Amino acid sequence: MITLGGLIRTFKTTRNFWDVFLLKLLQGKRRIVFKNGTIIELNLNEYLIIRDFFAKGYTIDRENNGLFSIRDGKVRIIGPLQVFEIYVNEF
Repeated sequence: MITLGGLIRTFKTTRNFWDVFLLKLLQGKRRIVFKNGTIIELNLNEYLIIRDFFAKGYTIDRENNGLFSIRDGKVRIIGPLQVFEIYVNEF
């Protein structure tokens, strides 16, 4: 289900938002370009997590071995996206 808040976050954070709609329709990954210049190939679930982090002001980069790094000021965490989702929901 698409929410108005999710749609606004998509337009706010993503340059090629039309590819996000293709992610919703098609399985697999697409190259997503965020408005801060970050370019990452993501599936829909990964995109939704990263989009929400960018909307909250976090910085995210893709590391080696499928891991991501997230920064909020001086704090930097490296791990899979699921760890970040838990981190933000808890703190």
